Amino acid sequence: MRREQANSLIVQLLVVVAGFMLFSLLPERPAIRLFVNSDALYMPSIYQDLFVHHSGLSVWHLNGAPNFFPEMLLFFSLMAVLKSTTLTVMVYGVAQMFLILYLMDRFLHLADVHISKITRYLVLLCFLLFPLSAVLDEGYLIPAQLLLAGYHAGFFFNSLLAAILALSYLKYGSRRILLILGLLTFAAIISDKLFIMGFVAPAILFSLLHLLQKGKKLRFLNLIALVGLTTLLALFTYRMLNFTAAIDMISTGTKMFRFEQIPEAMSNFLHHMKSVIIEYPTQRMLVFATLLFILGAPVYLIIYLSSYLARRMNPGMENSYALMVYLFLFVFLIIFTPIINGYYIGRSLIRYNYAGLVMGTTGFVYLLAVLLSKYTAPLWFKKYFTTVCSTGLIILLLVLGVKNQAWKGLRNYVNYYPEDVRILDELKSEHGLTYGLGEYWQAKYSTMFSRNHLRLYSVSDGSFQPSYHVTNENWFHDGGKGSHANPTFNFLETSAFSDTEKLKKLFGEHIDTIYNQKDLLVIKVPDFKIERESREIYLLDP
Repeated sequence: MRREQANSLIVQLLVVVAGFMLFSLLPERPAIRLFVNSDALYMPSIYQDLFVHHSGLSVWHLNGAPNFFPEMLLFFSLMAVLKSTTLTVMVYGVAQMFLILYLMDRFLHLADVHISKITRYLVLLCFLLFPLSAVLDEGYLIPAQLLLAGYHAGFFFNSLLAAILALSYLKYGSRRILLILGLLTFAAIISDKLFIMGFVAPAILFSLLHLLQKGKKLRFLNLIALVGLTTLLALFTYRMLNFTAAIDMISTGTKMFRFEQIPEAMSNFLHHMKSVIIEYPTQRMLVFATLLFILGAPVYLIIYLSSYLARRMNPGMENSYALMVYLFLFVFLIIFTPIINGYYIGRSLIRYNYAGLVMGTTGFVYLLAVLLSKYTAPLWFKKYFTTVCSTGLIILLLVLGVKNQAWKGLRNYVNYYPEDVRILDELKSEHGLTYGLGEYWQAKYSTMFSRNHLRLYSVSDGSFQPSYHVTNENWFHDGGKGSHANPTFNFLETSAFSDTEKLKKLFGEHIDTIYNQKDLLVIKVPDFKIERESREIYLLDP
């Protein structure tokens, strides 16, 4: 027993080690752009704007899932201490991944107190395969979702925590736990409405099933009432926050209920999973495990449904059945939500349903354990399996760490200075650049990694009008506050723009191309500002 507990702890620590090792390899791999692109810099840019430049939150255009809790709270706290963007992203990412793993383990143990140590160990082992697959240079896109702030890991964290609270209430009947669950549900929905599919829908469906079961039903009715009413209140509050303009959050309307796009979304998802299966051996196992769970769990649940509802099962089997129901509901709803909404338009949209893969592998391990529970494992397996696996993993990560010189890689990552940003910094000093306009993927990324206080803001292609997507509106106009209030612009980065006719109309012959190499085109122009109402450029000295 102690050996298995020690080996489980080792695997949890190895998840942390694998997380840091993943970051140590990034400076030498193209995948680093996953962790430093403008979307990934959502949290650091808000922190810097609020607490370093003191620009205020009221005119920020936040994500439709603003990630207030727990992501923003935890990330801001860490960045206040660590200061560095790259260091905070790394430490936060590893901590986030570990917390999700910890909550998964606690949820499984609470849902089924009879779950074997080996089953829990195998669940931890499967979770480790996510970051480990990236360390083995398979593919970063899916593992990265567990590490990035603002990529819907918050809903996963909140869903697991809410499930733990719900199970605790059903077990103990504590009103205090019910109150805490209500507060968490409210905060979680305002932070990320994907929580509705991650907890609210599974919890209500799970409770409705138990209303058909013989026995006491009051606690399930209380759970349905609390979760349902809190969800409605949270959705109303979210709408009011936008309606009153107290906080501006980008509409999620374009990402939902596009039912005519379901066939295309399904095709995109299947092609993505097919490519993972073909290209990445480790991730292939995780995808197959999830698929087998989605296909196998309903068969098991249907076979034993009548026995469960009539309470003809022993307590251990009843707990197993209930946990299987919840796992299946979570996995099915999360994986298919972006598909049913018709919004799985590309591989990057795995951010919405990667949690289904994580819990799908968990469900597969648990389903297998339940089906094999009637068989007794050989003594040698019970005695040595976890020890051999843990020892092998320690050796593997040590070899990979030494081979890739992980300690140097971590230092290089923390001190990461992109070449294109270094060039822009030099141009700023040489040509007296002040504030500039560029496309979204270059703008925030350049601003956040500049060591020369360069400020580049995002605009739309061709129109050169401000794009307020996850930015502060006052960055572009007079009348703001903080270190970068009332900006005067004098340069453009136009390498990504195909239509420059408006540029020629605005500035005529007063265009000086100061750099045009390596996919970077920088143009210095006469001083100009941007009018707030029309969002149009006007020259200070026409």
